[in-house]
Amino acid sequence: MASLTSTSEVTLVSSPTAVLTYTLTNDNPLNTSLVDLSSEYSRPAYKVETHVSSSKTITIVRNSEEDVIASLEWRESFPDKVTIGDKPSVSLNSWMRPGLLPLSPVSFRDEQGRKYQWRNVAAGLNMELYAVDTPGGPIAAFCKAHVDRANDTSIPATFHLTARAREIADTCIVSFLFLEKKRRMRENSVQTRTDSRNFMGLLFFK
Repeated sequence: MASLTSTSEVTLVSSPTAVLTYTLTNDNPLNTSLVDLSSEYSRPAYKVETHVSSSKTITIVRNSEEDVIASLEWRESFPDKVTIGDKPSVSLNSWMRPGLLPLSPVSFRDEQGRKYQWRNVAAGLNMELYAVDTPGGPIAAFCKAHVDRANDTSIPATFHLTARAREIADTCIVSFLFLEKKRRMRENSVQTRTDSRNFMGLLFFK
C-alpha cells in the first residue's frame, strides 16, 4: 500500500487508498470539528470541545449523534486520564503506550487485541497509523494545515482513513486527537524553553 502522505509535500499520494477524508474546521485538536466535505450531510462527524474550570480541564469528543465517545482529563504532574465510552478511566500512557525513547512509535490495541502504532510522532511530521496485521503502508494519516505555495492558498488540516482504519474509526480519531494534544503541548514547552534561552543569551551578550 502506498503511503497516504508525503512528508515533503504534505499531499495525498494515493486517493483510492484514502477512502475517507475529514477536514478539521479548526487547526486545534482541542477545539475543532471533523467534517466530511464530500458528504451531503452538513453535521460534523466528530466534534471536539475543551472545557476549563477552576478544578480541572477536560477535552470531550462527540460523534455525529452528539454522543460522548471519549474524554481526556488533563493532569500536570501525571499522565492525562482517558475515558473511552462507558469504560473506567485509565492513564493515557496505559491506553496508548509510548516507546522506550521519547520519539518512538506509540502503540495501542483495539477490542479484538489487534496492535497499532502511531509513527512520525516527532515535531513537524505528519503522524501515520499502522496496523501490525496489515502489511504495507499506513491505514490512517494526518496532514497538517499548510500553505500551497504554487497557488498561494491555505490548505486546512485533514485526516485520512483507509477501509482498514474505518473498522476502528472512533479509536483512530480519538487516539489521534489525544496524541496530537500531547505532542503540541510538548512542542510548546520546547519552544518556550528555547525562547527563554535565547532571551537570556541576549541579556548576557548585551
